[in-house]
Amino acid sequence: PVQIHTVGRVQTLASVAVRSRIDGVIDKVSVADGQEVKAGDLLFHIDDREAAAAVKQAEAALARDQAQMANAQRQVDRLTPLAQKNYTTRADYDTAQTNVATLRATVAADQAAIELAKINLSYTTIRAPIGGRLGTVALKIGSSVRAADSQALVTINQMQPILVAFSVPQQNLAELQQAMAAGPVKVSVHIPDSHAPAHEGLVSFTENAVDPLT
Repeated sequence: PVQIHTVGRVQTLASVAVRSRIDGVIDKVSVADGQEVKAGDLLFHIDDREAAAAVKQAEAALARDQAQMANAQRQVDRLTPLAQKNYTTRADYDTAQTNVATLRATVAADQAAIELAKINLSYTTIRAPIGGRLGTVALKIGSSVRAADSQALVTINQMQPILVAFSVPQQNLAELQQAMAAGPVKVSVHIPDSHAPAHEGLVSFTENAVDPLT
């Protein structure tokens, strides 16, 4: 077999800077610097009292408007047989129907407001979007956060699996591509000045353009 020795650069497969999507105050930090986490693990919790109150306020507005719509619908039901017999004016009947349609739209807006309030409430819980290793936890309990902050709460780097990028001489490119077409091409990664065992892997792909500088 042909062996090619070269220097590689370890690259994370995914790196995510975790930020808050709402303004608030951190009341719980569930992780530490450098900790390994799995996707879905709790990282931070933001004081949710204001967001929870907004949900209740939106639900109360919905209940109020639903009651008003029900009353308006009863008014229409009472006027319908009267309008058929010309015992009431057409204008009064049309006004009653307009009130029902208006309140029905208001109820739909209230339901959308509840969904929005619940979404904002869900943002008070910040979980790991991917599994990996944390960097420095930048903010602690009691710290104020804003959605517009440029500083991340913490950065997660995915460690498993991980990539190693390396270059090969141009004269080896064609035979490397032929070998990859024939089957998996093995890679053995050694950490310099380390007694750790080698890590085994496979060539996943070759870049779609050569580097003219190398």
